[in-house]
Amino acid sequence: MVGLNKIVMYAKELSGCEWWLLKKVFYYSRNYERVPLELLTRQKLFKEDYLRQCIRKLNRYGLVEFFQQPYEGIRLYTRGADLLALKKFSDRGLIRGVGRQIGVGKESDIIEVLGYDDKKYSLKVFRLGRISFKHVRKKRKYGPVEKWTPWIYRNIYAAKREFEILRYLYLRGASVPRPVYRIMHMLLMDFLDGMLLNDIDLEENEVNNFLEQIISGIKVIYDLGYVNGDLSQFNIFILRNKKVVFIDWPQAVRSDDPRAQELLNRDIKNIVRYFIRRYNVKYKSVIKLLSKYGFELIK
Repeated sequence: MVGLNKIVMYAKELSGCEWWLLKKVFYYSRNYERVPLELLTRQKLFKEDYLRQCIRKLNRYGLVEFFQQPYEGIRLYTRGADLLALKKFSDRGLIRGVGRQIGVGKESDIIEVLGYDDKKYSLKVFRLGRISFKHVRKKRKYGPVEKWTPWIYRNIYAAKREFEILRYLYLRGASVPRPVYRIMHMLLMDFLDGMLLNDIDLEENEVNNFLEQIISGIKVIYDLGYVNGDLSQFNIFILRNKKVVFIDWPQAVRSDDPRAQELLNRDIKNIVRYFIRRYNVKYKSVIKLLSKYGFELIK
């Protein structure tokens, strides 16, 4: 897959017609898997020959796909949606440069970006359906579930939901990234200056401290009304200042949800198993720690 830093190179090469096409195909993708060409030509903003020329260029750059059968239509590629969202961030004075990829998961990428204030930020790009759309629909309730929802709008719903949850938790003191802004399927956050728990080798004298930080953080968030529901070593960040930060919240449920206790227990199990397996933490000390925060591990 082409990285964002390569995609942005196309921005200066697109004409007004090509940007218009990207916006229109995105807009109509809510109702069409393949946007009919006739829907675009009838608007008579550009001559049809020139419009087709622009479509060919977008297709050559891998931003859209053009079909001739069963009708002439255009489908937005992931790259096209990415470029459109990045342009919106730039137009709003939020992002002026794209850097390295910080993390990659089944359902999102995290990219280092530079703001117009010359500060680093983290950009979360939602990639629901990268593994399996059927899996996503079964496991995640993003957007309307009673009808077909295009991949881009399912990602937008997920980004919107995570932004709202992060804002709620951050303003109440939970250890989550500060959400800055959301556009389409991208979420801009304060820079995650650190590494995933999975990618760090903790010192022996650090293990118990980090485990307690995680358990106490889960408790704080639970008391604020949320359970992550998919917590593991792959969505806990350890910052350079040794602070634990919980990421990935679109799948979270409210603490009073009928599934909350089951999901909470699963979250705690995932973390406990990881620390026991990797750092040989004693089971008795884990039970004592959980009891301190009012948790009970259900086998």
